[in-house]
Amino acid sequence: MSISPFCAPFYVRIPVTDDLVKPLLEGLTLEEAIAQKRLFLCDLQILHDLPVRENFVLCAPIALFFLDKTKLLQPLAIQLFQQPGPENPV
Repeated sequence: MSISPFCAPFYVRIPVTDDLVKPLLEGLTLEEAIAQKRLFLCDLQILHDLPVRENFVLCAPIALFFLDKTKLLQPLAIQLFQQPGPENPV
């Protein structure tokens, strides 16, 4: 597992928009939060396609966090599986 600030767009894997997270970004846009290195992505892609017991499902979540003005990481969005889609909402 890694939690790291990022500078490349993440929208392909976790479809988050400014409108979705606007109330949580302390007046910033997603691009401004990225530029200020206040967005962090936790991607558990390593769990994707890992064999599990029959009739069990193992999530491989992606989570987006925001470093607020008090220096606490606040969750913005969590997606349970790697591929976005209607059956895998944020």
